[in-house]
Amino acid sequence: MAEEKKLDPSCIKKGNRPKIEDVINHFLNGDLKEAALNFAAFMRVNKMPFKIVTSTPRRQRADFKGYEICNIGVYDNIDPMTGVIIPPGESSCLAITPNLYNISKYDELAVNEGLNNIPWNVTRYCVFKDNSERTDVNGTCSRCRKVTNRTIFGIEYKGLCHHYWPTFFNPDKETVEIIKRLLALEKQARNG
Repeated sequence: MAEEKKLDPSCIKKGNRPKIEDVINHFLNGDLKEAALNFAAFMRVNKMPFKIVTSTPRRQRADFKGYEICNIGVYDNIDPMTGVIIPPGESSCLAITPNLYNISKYDELAVNEGLNNIPWNVTRYCVFKDNSERTDVNGTCSRCRKVTNRTIFGIEYKGLCHHYWPTFFNPDKETVEIIKRLLALEKQARNG
Protein backbone atom coordinates (compact mmCIF):
# COMPACT_ATOMS: atom_id res chain seq x y z
CA MET A 1 0.00 0.00 0.00
CA ALA A 2 1.40 3.39 -1.00
CA GLU A 3 2.19 5.90 1.72
CA GLU A 4 -0.50 8.55 2.07
CA LYS A 5 0.51 12.02 0.86
CA LYS A 6 0.70 14.71 3.52
CA LEU A 7 0.20 18.40 2.93
CA ASP A 8 3.33 20.31 3.86
CA PRO A 9 2.11 23.43 5.72
CA SER A 10 5.00 25.44 4.31
CA CYS A 11 4.23 24.53 0.69
CA ILE A 12 2.81 27.98 -0.10
CA LYS A 13 5.96 29.66 1.21
CA LYS A 14 8.05 27.43 -1.05
CA GLY A 15 5.91 28.37 -4.03
CA ASN A 16 4.47 24.89 -4.47
CA ARG A 17 0.77 24.73 -5.22
CA PRO A 18 -0.78 21.55 -3.79
CA LYS A 19 -3.57 19.90 -5.74
CA ILE A 20 -6.96 19.63 -4.09
CA GLU A 21 -6.37 15.87 -3.82
CA ASP A 22 -3.41 16.56 -1.50
CA VAL A 23 -5.58 18.80 0.67
CA ILE A 24 -8.36 16.19 0.76
CA ASN A 25 -5.94 13.39 1.67
CA HIS A 26 -4.51 15.44 4.52
CA PHE A 27 -7.68 16.81 6.12
CA LEU A 28 -10.55 14.39 5.38
CA ASN A 29 -11.18 10.78 6.38
CA GLY A 30 -13.46 7.87 5.58
CA ASP A 31 -16.46 8.14 3.28
CA LEU A 32 -16.18 11.92 3.04
CA LYS A 33 -12.58 11.63 1.83
CA GLU A 34 -13.58 8.98 -0.71
CA ALA A 35 -16.48 11.09 -2.02
CA ALA A 36 -14.25 14.19 -2.26
CA LEU A 37 -11.49 12.35 -4.14
CA ASN A 38 -14.09 10.88 -6.51
CA PHE A 39 -15.42 14.38 -7.17
CA ALA A 40 -11.94 15.87 -7.73
CA ALA A 41 -11.14 13.06 -10.20
CA PHE A 42 -14.39 13.73 -12.09
CA MET A 43 -13.52 17.43 -12.39
CA ARG A 44 -9.99 16.71 -13.61
CA VAL A 45 -11.13 14.09 -16.18
CA ASN A 46 -13.74 16.53 -17.51
CA LYS A 47 -11.13 19.26 -18.01
CA MET A 48 -12.30 21.36 -15.06
CA PRO A 49 -9.39 20.91 -12.63
CA PHE A 50 -9.31 22.85 -9.40
CA LYS A 51 -6.70 25.55 -8.84
CA ILE A 52 -5.74 27.75 -5.92
CA VAL A 53 -7.07 31.29 -6.30
CA THR A 54 -6.93 32.50 -2.70
CA SER A 55 -4.20 32.64 -0.09
CA THR A 56 -5.04 29.15 1.10
CA PRO A 57 -4.83 25.83 -0.75
CA ARG A 58 -7.83 24.63 1.25
CA ARG A 59 -10.21 26.57 -1.00
CA GLN A 60 -9.90 26.04 -4.75
CA ARG A 61 -11.85 26.93 -7.88
CA ALA A 62 -12.54 25.25 -11.22
CA ASP A 63 -13.32 27.26 -14.35
CA PHE A 64 -14.97 26.37 -17.64
CA LYS A 65 -15.31 28.64 -20.67
CA GLY A 66 -13.71 31.49 -18.72
CA TYR A 67 -16.13 31.45 -15.77
CA GLU A 68 -16.21 29.69 -12.41
CA ILE A 69 -18.05 26.43 -12.57
CA CYS A 70 -17.33 25.11 -9.09
CA ASN A 71 -15.59 25.90 -5.80
CA ILE A 72 -14.40 23.38 -3.25
CA GLY A 73 -13.21 23.98 0.28
CA VAL A 74 -11.93 21.92 3.18
CA TYR A 75 -12.32 23.66 6.54
CA ASP A 76 -11.55 22.81 10.17
CA ASN A 77 -14.39 24.18 12.25
CA ILE A 78 -16.04 27.02 10.33
CA ASP A 79 -16.67 27.78 6.68
CA PRO A 80 -15.11 31.24 6.24
CA MET A 81 -17.30 32.06 3.23
CA THR A 82 -20.63 31.45 4.95
CA GLY A 83 -19.84 31.52 8.66
CA VAL A 84 -21.54 28.14 9.10
CA ILE A 85 -20.14 26.39 12.15
CA ILE A 86 -19.31 22.75 11.53
CA PRO A 87 -21.16 20.37 13.89
CA PRO A 88 -19.27 19.26 17.03
CA GLY A 89 -17.36 16.05 16.58
CA GLU A 90 -16.62 16.62 12.91
CA SER A 91 -12.99 17.60 12.60
CA SER A 92 -13.12 18.84 9.02
CA CYS A 93 -15.80 19.94 6.59
CA LEU A 94 -16.03 19.60 2.82
CA ALA A 95 -17.93 22.35 1.02
CA ILE A 96 -18.77 22.09 -2.71
CA THR A 97 -20.39 25.03 -4.48
CA PRO A 98 -21.43 24.45 -8.11
CA ASN A 99 -21.90 27.70 -10.05
CA LEU A 100 -24.92 26.94 -12.21
CA TYR A 101 -25.19 30.17 -14.18
CA ASN A 102 -27.20 28.50 -16.96
CA ILE A 103 -29.56 26.49 -14.76
CA SER A 104 -32.59 27.95 -16.52
CA LYS A 105 -31.55 26.04 -19.67
CA TYR A 106 -31.72 22.64 -17.95
CA ASP A 107 -33.85 23.27 -14.86
CA GLU A 108 -36.79 21.17 -16.13
CA LEU A 109 -34.51 18.29 -17.17
CA ALA A 110 -32.80 18.38 -13.77
CA VAL A 111 -36.15 18.23 -11.95
CA ASN A 112 -37.33 15.37 -14.20
CA GLU A 113 -34.14 13.45 -13.31
CA GLY A 114 -34.77 14.05 -9.59
CA LEU A 115 -31.68 16.20 -9.17
CA ASN A 116 -33.65 18.65 -7.04
CA ASN A 117 -33.99 16.13 -4.21
CA ILE A 118 -30.79 17.17 -2.47
CA PRO A 119 -29.99 19.32 0.58
CA TRP A 120 -29.53 22.86 -0.81
CA ASN A 121 -28.26 25.65 1.41
CA VAL A 122 -29.75 28.78 -0.20
CA THR A 123 -29.51 31.30 2.60
CA ARG A 124 -26.85 33.84 1.66
CA TYR A 125 -28.79 37.01 1.06
CA CYS A 126 -27.27 40.33 0.07
CA VAL A 127 -26.91 42.65 3.05
CA PHE A 128 -27.57 45.59 0.72
CA LYS A 129 -30.87 44.26 -0.66
CA ASP A 130 -32.72 47.25 0.74
CA ASN A 131 -30.17 49.66 -0.86
CA SER A 132 -29.16 50.99 2.54
CA GLU A 133 -25.62 51.92 3.51
CA ARG A 134 -24.34 49.05 5.62
CA THR A 135 -21.45 49.03 8.03
CA ASP A 136 -22.11 45.58 9.50
CA VAL A 137 -20.93 43.53 6.51
CA ASN A 138 -18.69 40.57 7.18
CA GLY A 139 -15.26 40.03 5.67
CA THR A 140 -16.60 37.97 2.78
CA CYS A 141 -18.79 40.76 1.36
CA SER A 142 -17.31 42.57 -1.64
CA ARG A 143 -19.90 45.36 -1.26
CA CYS A 144 -20.81 45.00 -4.94
CA ARG A 145 -24.51 45.66 -4.16
CA LYS A 146 -25.51 43.33 -6.98
CA VAL A 147 -28.66 41.80 -5.54
CA THR A 148 -29.67 38.72 -7.50
CA ASN A 149 -32.95 36.86 -7.84
CA ARG A 150 -32.57 33.24 -8.91
CA THR A 151 -35.00 30.49 -9.74
CA ILE A 152 -33.57 27.13 -8.78
CA PHE A 153 -35.67 24.05 -9.50
CA GLY A 154 -38.82 26.11 -9.80
CA ILE A 155 -38.34 27.99 -6.52
CA GLU A 156 -37.61 31.72 -6.75
CA TYR A 157 -35.10 33.16 -4.29
CA LYS A 158 -35.08 36.95 -4.04
CA GLY A 159 -32.30 39.18 -2.72
CA LEU A 160 -29.45 36.70 -2.94
CA CYS A 161 -25.79 37.71 -2.93
CA HIS A 162 -24.60 38.07 -6.53
CA HIS A 163 -21.48 35.99 -5.81
CA TYR A 164 -23.23 33.17 -4.03
CA TRP A 165 -24.53 29.81 -5.19
CA PRO A 166 -25.97 27.05 -2.97
CA THR A 167 -23.32 25.06 -1.15
CA PHE A 168 -23.29 21.38 -0.24
CA PHE A 169 -21.65 20.67 3.12
CA ASN A 170 -20.16 17.21 3.71
CA PRO A 171 -22.02 15.64 0.78
CA ASP A 172 -22.42 11.87 0.74
CA LYS A 173 -21.63 9.75 -2.33
CA GLU A 174 -25.17 10.06 -3.70
CA THR A 175 -25.14 13.86 -3.40
CA VAL A 176 -21.71 14.01 -5.07
CA GLU A 177 -23.14 12.04 -8.02
CA ILE A 178 -25.97 14.58 -8.31
CA ILE A 179 -23.52 17.49 -8.17
CA LYS A 180 -21.48 15.83 -10.92
CA ARG A 181 -24.60 15.47 -13.09
CA LEU A 182 -25.55 19.13 -12.50
CA LEU A 183 -22.04 20.23 -13.49
CA ALA A 184 -22.19 18.05 -16.62
CA LEU A 185 -25.47 19.79 -17.56
CA GLU A 186 -23.93 23.21 -16.84
CA LYS A 187 -20.90 22.36 -18.98
CA GLN A 188 -23.18 21.23 -21.82
CA ALA A 189 -25.23 24.44 -21.54
CA ARG A 190 -22.06 26.55 -21.70
CA ASN A 191 -20.96 24.70 -24.84
CA GLY A 192 -24.20 25.86 -26.46
